[in-house]
Amino acid sequence: MLRSRQQQLEKERKGETLKTPPSEAPAVELDVAPDLDTVANAAATSPLNALPEPTPAQKEAGNYAKGHHRLAGLDISIKNPAGSTRTGTSKSGKAWSTTMKSH
Repeated sequence: MLRSRQQQLEKERKGETLKTPPSEAPAVELDVAPDLDTVANAAATSPLNALPEPTPAQKEAGNYAKGHHRLAGLDISIKNPAGSTRTGTSKSGKAWSTTMKSH
């Protein structure tokens, strides 16, 4: 079922089909290990561990602890797990922040 859903999404991206309304979309089961939250919260940006928050220079370079997980044969790095806060400064100099709702 997952493969057919992926094929459908690929066709939709190419404009070959109309998008399926969410109420009619088939359920998609993902191959997600039950320990994904634990893995994600190994990131230094997680509020659920004792690791120090990365400095702006470390964030820019990507040189800090991240959560790592293997999903469907792909290595996934989770920089900001759910509950962590991303911050930054826009090009105009305005500071911004957002609390992550998902990994």
